[in-house]
Amino acid sequence: AFKTPGTITFTPGLKEFLRGVAGKMSELGYRSGAMDIEFMRVKGDTEAYEVVEINSRYSYMGNYLHMGCPDGALRSSLHIEQQTPLEVRNLLNRTRLSLGADPSTLPCRDRPCVAKLALMVYTNKRGPLDEFFDCEALNGFVNDGTLDGWTGKIVYQRKEVTDFDLRQFGGWAKVGCMLATWENRQDDMNKKLAEIMKALFRGRDDLFLPVVLIDEDGPGPTKLAPDALQDPVQQKKPQTKPQTQEVANQAPPTCCTIS
Repeated sequence: AFKTPGTITFTPGLKEFLRGVAGKMSELGYRSGAMDIEFMRVKGDTEAYEVVEINSRYSYMGNYLHMGCPDGALRSSLHIEQQTPLEVRNLLNRTRLSLGADPSTLPCRDRPCVAKLALMVYTNKRGPLDEFFDCEALNGFVNDGTLDGWTGKIVYQRKEVTDFDLRQFGGWAKVGCMLATWENRQDDMNKKLAEIMKALFRGRDDLFLPVVLIDEDGPGPTKLAPDALQDPVQQKKPQTKPQTQEVANQAPPTCCTIS
């Protein structure tokens, strides 16, 4: 599961790792563009991270609406009508940062109480998909706005899980990806996820990989805010209308973590 905002603290080690990745891309000639870095923390007592992949675009999790509609994807018309003008993260700030300019407004998040989720659905069951996966229930969750949308993988499009599919992820086949925009309350989100997954797999809880959101920080607030937000002097400053300025295309890209 991917969640914006995340539940990790941007430690000095994580910031150094991200700056290192962005710096190496810059050395290779990457200039003035968006960079979506996906990474995982390595298991163990020593803090270390590994890159999963780097996308040269904005993450779709920066917007409530999933841009693009590949073959077989589902989108909630109700959700689109309600959320089209809104963003999870301020895309103007992200554009300026990718051009080497400072962000124009703080905080970077437009609605801090809302989370965007991308949820991967896996099964360990082989055979015709319709025998154990309820496509009608999926359509219902999308149509009533519980889910923003769904992007099915080859297993879903083919409507069958083969032995080859199960070998791709250590005994699990990826059925697809659910997108959701919910209130950022972890217990409520996990309860809803459990209900959705059980409904999709026709009441069987042994046929899917549980989708659970965990707090990497443990109890207490997640330290995701930029330093400026922690400064009481900065917090007391009145917000002003964002100002625009020309940005030289030759400016080096800025690496910045945005919560």
